[in-house]
Amino acid sequence: MGFDASSDDRIPLCTVCTRQLRGPEEIENVKEPFNCALCFGVLDEKFVDEVVAEVKFPFNFSKFSNELKL
Repeated sequence: MGFDASSDDRIPLCTVCTRQLRGPEEIENVKEPFNCALCFGVLDEKFVDEVVAEVKFPFNFSKFSNELKL
């Protein structure tokens, strides 16, 4: 059983993966980026912005170690 690239319309892809695999003129075929079969939403711009915002906070080791003790 091989994979035919011309029949990939059944594979759910997000906007980023669709643009990379099928070209800029194609549209996405999933409603939520986390439903993408290729990246699972990790490449979603909103998700990346949330991660960047969280990384800017300083690491609090004492709070982290207290959480681990629970």
